[in-house]
This record gives sequence, C-alpha cells and structure tokens, in this order.
Amino acid sequence: DATLQELYLSQTALTGPLPDAVPANSPLRLLYAINFIQPERVGFSGPIPASLLSSPSLAYLNLANNALSGALGPLPPQLRVLNVSNNQLDGRITGDLPPSIETYDASYNGLQGGLPGGLPAAANLSLMDLSYNRLGGALPGQLPPSLAVLDVGTNSFSGSLPAIPATLRYLGAANNSLAGPLPALPPSPSLRFMYLQNNQLTGGLPPSLIDGRAPLLLLDLHGNKLSGSLDGAAAAAAAAAAGNGGRRLLQQQGGADAGSAADQQAGAGGGGGAWSFDTLALLDLSRNGFTGSVPASMGGLAGLSYLDLSANQLTGSLAPYADALASNASQSLLLHLNVSNNKLSGEVPASLASAPMLDPSRLNGRRSAGVPRVLDLGGNTFSGPFPTALVAQAEAAQSACANMCSVRLLLNGTDMALACPDQLQVSQAQLAFLQQADYVCSDGSGKQVSLLAASNLPETSSNPSGPSSAVAGQPFTIPTAGAAAARRAPQQQQKKLAPGAIAGIVIGSIAGAALLAGAAVFGYKKCKRHRVGWRKDELAGGPQGGLNDAFGITGLPPGSTALAAPPAAAAGAANGANGAGRGVRFADADPGYSHTPYERSQAGIEMLSNRHNEV
Repeated sequence: DATLQELYLSQTALTGPLPDAVPANSPLRLLYAINFIQPERVGFSGPIPASLLSSPSLAYLNLANNALSGALGPLPPQLRVLNVSNNQLDGRITGDLPPSIETYDASYNGLQGGLPGGLPAAANLSLMDLSYNRLGGALPGQLPPSLAVLDVGTNSFSGSLPAIPATLRYLGAANNSLAGPLPALPPSPSLRFMYLQNNQLTGGLPPSLIDGRAPLLLLDLHGNKLSGSLDGAAAAAAAAAAGNGGRRLLQQQGGADAGSAADQQAGAGGGGGAWSFDTLALLDLSRNGFTGSVPASMGGLAGLSYLDLSANQLTGSLAPYADALASNASQSLLLHLNVSNNKLSGEVPASLASAPMLDPSRLNGRRSAGVPRVLDLGGNTFSGPFPTALVAQAEAAQSACANMCSVRLLLNGTDMALACPDQLQVSQAQLAFLQQADYVCSDGSGKQVSLLAASNLPETSSNPSGPSSAVAGQPFTIPTAGAAAARRAPQQQQKKLAPGAIAGIVIGSIAGAALLAGAAVFGYKKCKRHRVGWRKDELAGGPQGGLNDAFGITGLPPGSTALAAPPAAAAGAANGANGAGRGVRFADADPGYSHTPYERSQAGIEMLSNRHNEV
C-alpha cells in the first residue's frame, strides 16, 4: 500500500519472514510487530527487510521479541525509535546512528563487532541498550549530552569508561573487560544507577562518586580491582566538598585537605569524612581490595537495604559500625549485610542483635515479607565468646518470618575463634535453628567443634514435636509424637468430625476456590491491557506516560491515531522482552511511581536476586 503510514502487527501470532516489499517512496512512518514473550511464540524470522531499513519516512520501528537474524543497519535517516531487542540478530551493526535517533535498543541478541558509528554526535539520543550481545572494542571517550540510559553490559568491551554526562541516569557496563579508574562525576549529575561489576577497574572511589552530589539509588562495583580505604574515600570526599563550598549530603568531620587531587583517587588513610546518602538503597563493593575498617557512618545510611563488603581486606573491629547501625535501627531499612571473608577482629558486637534484619517486630505484615534477611560475618578472625544472644535474636526473627521469609546468620570460618559457651539453654525452635545453621565454636584447646556437640545437644533432628529445653552437660530428650499422643485425653484421641463440620469444610473449600478463581479472572482482566497494550485497537483510550514520556519521547509520531501505551508497556517495549527483569531501573522514570524509601531500597535486592544465592 503506497499510502500506508502506520502498521500494527503486534501479538498477531504471525510467523515467517517480514516481506521485503516496502515501496521506495513509502510514507510508512511506524511499524510495530512486537511478538509475545512466551518461548513457544516464534514470531517473525529472517533478516530485517532492506526495503524497510531504507524507508525514507520511517521514524518508529519496534520488532522486539521475534526471531529475526542477520545484521543491523544501516538505519533509515528519519528513525527516532528502534527496538529490536530479544531477537537472534548475529551480524554486525553497520552504518552511523541517524541524527534524529532517540531510543536505540538492540539488547539480548548475538550482535558482533563494535558500537554503531556516530554515537558521540547523536545529539537526541536518550536511551541506548546493547546489553547481552557479543560486542567488543573500546567505548567512546564522550557520550551524547542528552543520553539518560546506557547499558552495554555482558559484552566484551575493553579500555576505559567514558566521561559521564550530567544527563545520564543509568550506566550499565557490567561483565566486560573494562579497566582503569572510575570516572569522576560532573558537578550536577543525574546518575541513579551504576552497574560496573565484574570488570578490571582499578584505583579508589572518586570523591565525586560518594560526596552525595549524585542521587544514587544503586551502586554495584563488585568483582573489580578497586582499592583504598573506605574511610579514606569519605575523607577525600569531605575535603573536596569543603574545597567546593560543601556538598548537600556529606558532612565534614575533620582530616587533612586533599588538595587538587581530591577528585582523583581516594587516599589510603582513614577518618575525616562520613558516608551520607539519603537515596542509596544498594551498595555492593565486594570482591575488591578495599582496606581499613568498616566506616561507622555507613551504619547511618537509613535508606540502605543491601550492603555487601565481603571478600576485601577490611580489618579492625566491627563495633563502631554495629553501634551506629543499632542507634539507627528504627530508621534503617537494612535487610542484607555481608562483611564475610575479610580480616575483621575482636568480639562479635553485641549491638548487632539490634540490627533491623533481626528485629521480629518488623517482619510481619510488611511488603518485604518475602525478602530474605542476611547477616553474614563468616570468614573473619573474630574472637571472644560465641554470640549466643545474637543467635537467639536470629531465631526469633526467623520465627516471626514463619514461612514468609528466611533469616540467615552466618558465623563460621576457619580463622574464627569464638569460644564455646559453658552453658546453653535452648527451646525446641532454637534447637531446630541451630541444627540447620550448624555453627562451630572453639573449645578449650582452640579446636573448632560443633556448637551443639559441645553443648551435648543433638546435631540432627529426631522427630521433634514440641517445645523443650536443655542445659549443657545434661541429657537432652525430645518427646516423640507417640508419647505426646499418649498424654492426650482418650476422648480427644478418638474424636471425629461431625457431619455438619464436614459439610462446613466442603462448603468453605468451594467458596475459597470460587474466591481464588474470581481473583484470577480479575487479575487477568487487569493485566490484559498490559499484555496487548501495543495493539492499536487496545491502545485507543489508554493513558499516556511511562519511560518514553519521561524522556520526552511519545513512542508514536505526532498526529498518530493511536495513543501511547500504558507506562508499564512503554517501559517494557523500550527495554525488550527482558524488560520485566530489568525494568525496575525505569520505574523511577514513571511519574506515577511511588518514591518511598522502602520501595527504593527493595529495588536493590530485586535487581541482584539472581546473582546472590542468599538474596
């Protein structure tokens, strides 16, 4: 059709190649052919038609979730939005970016070679997602001044990181071979998400990264070669803040002036500054080479829900941090703390019993009920008495969680020297917790032995059926199910349900099933619009908004007969089929998203839940 301007083929169950039959002077400006996300829905296959990519008026092209193959490009000169994510493209990216391009998403393919040409000059580009491909080479030194989202994670890029523009909100370059120092941030950055894990980055933390100028929500730098003192990084940031008239969030607490080098590598010295973010929800610095102690000021990060400092070279006592965390417990959202595999020493701080992830009163009736609570202290050099009060608090938290979540307290390690208690009295629930945890302690000769064995308690369960207690050195017996039944009154043992009770159970079960079915139908109707939101007939009358509106991109050409997709659908389409797994990073771009500290913090846990076994 030589007059066709918009073509909607989304979720039509069509298969086979797209026809290579777009007229040379076609006025076609929009093509949406987004396939179902289900694996059994193959969708369109074969190469992207050359006549489509040369269509002079094409501005909006979305072919996500199909089985298209071959190379990508060159692109139409007027193209503004491209989404070919979650296909099977396995060739190279050819040609330069069109000057009008605003959204470029080719994630989850097998593309090879390097980045498209003309990236620094793409003045209108807001989003570029090339994650999960086979791309390599160096990243450009400069990024477009309008870029808000850049994700090149899980590729083979090398070299150094580019300078960060003030507009950039999301930087994802994880799982590459990038080296060199972390880039400094501009004076007024917009950066909220930084994922640079599993590279070869070196040096310390730039003061501009931690002085509070950036509204960071998630900072993941694990699996690099970063070094320096965490206290020293805060001191350098404080000195830089003082030299610039002060930062909004960092409080100067003394220390020497870092001079002109303050915005380079953080010093190795300690003290002098404080970590003070009011937005940070996730901080992962694990598997690096950081030294010094765990900064006490980290205990005051009220919005932080996930802190992982494991597998570094941290030393000294954990007590200052634990005391700060305890004093801030009523405000803290911390659910995951991992300081394992360092060189922390001294006694296990008793104040950790007040840590928020071990507070039973905060575990019931919360939206975070399904999120595991983790306190990992293992693999250090702690000494002193075994922290029985801490274990008891962990068991109480686990009991409060019931089946809704789990509480993990890890204390073991080959260099741990926690002395076995002289006396250990436990309930049946505490015994089950100890049997699952399998703690060890140090006996009088310095040998590590089982905590339960040292207390003459059974190391495995033996058909428990009720509460009991034991004192070390005395026999420990558990009433069996048969003994418990024998103690019941005979009429209780022989009691049968009356016919009326049976009828009530049956009727109640049917009613419950009907309610569940009604809820399922309601949920289906509520989510149907999201699933088919990119079909033109379903878009009519729908609300506008979402990621594209947040970036000033409607996703549709001016004058289109279709309204923009709902926010969730817009974010999903801009992100490809796997947007649901990564879409949390765009939730903040949705004007309707609730910016509560709790929801900010939960984003961090959800984003890393697939990587950490304990979360």
